[in-house]
Amino acid sequence: GPLPEPLDGHTLYVDGSPLNIIEVKQADVHPTTIVHIPEIDTVIAGDSIYNEIYPMLGLSTPAEWQDWLDTIDVVEKLQPKMIVCGHRRPDGDDYAVETMIAQTRSYIQDFIAAFPTAKDADDLVATMSAKYPNHANLWTLQFSAINAIAARDGA
Repeated sequence: GPLPEPLDGHTLYVDGSPLNIIEVKQADVHPTTIVHIPEIDTVIAGDSIYNEIYPMLGLSTPAEWQDWLDTIDVVEKLQPKMIVCGHRRPDGDDYAVETMIAQTRSYIQDFIAAFPTAKDADDLVATMSAKYPNHANLWTLQFSAINAIAARDGA
C-alpha cells in the first residue's frame, strides 16, 4: 500500500484544532514524541509518563535515564490538565497530572539511586517494589532490573 507522507512541520490539524508534535530526547526508547493539544490542555505522553505502572527502564541505558527526566520536565512545562499515558492502570485517572508526573519522576530517580548498590536484579526489584507497592506490571520492573544490573556488571 501507499506509504505515509512525513509531516511538513510539527503541527497536525484535526477538525481545525492544532496537535503539536514535540520531539523529546527519551522515554522508554528514543527517538520519541509527545503530542500537545492546547485546545483541551492535554498531552498524549505515550511512554514518557506512566500512571501507576512500573516504567520500562530496561530498553534504555543508565546514561539515557537523565534524558527521560528531561522529557518529564518538558511535559510538566506544558501544564496539561490531562495526560494520556501509554501505560496505566485500567482505573487510572488521566486528570491526576501532578501525581503521574511526580511518580514517574521519583520512580526513575529512585531506580537511578538504587541500581548501583543493588546486589543483583532481585535485590533491585525488592527495593523498587517496596517503594512502589501499588504499581502494576511487575514484569517490567523485573526486565528493567535484569538489564540494568547486566549493564552495570558488564554482562
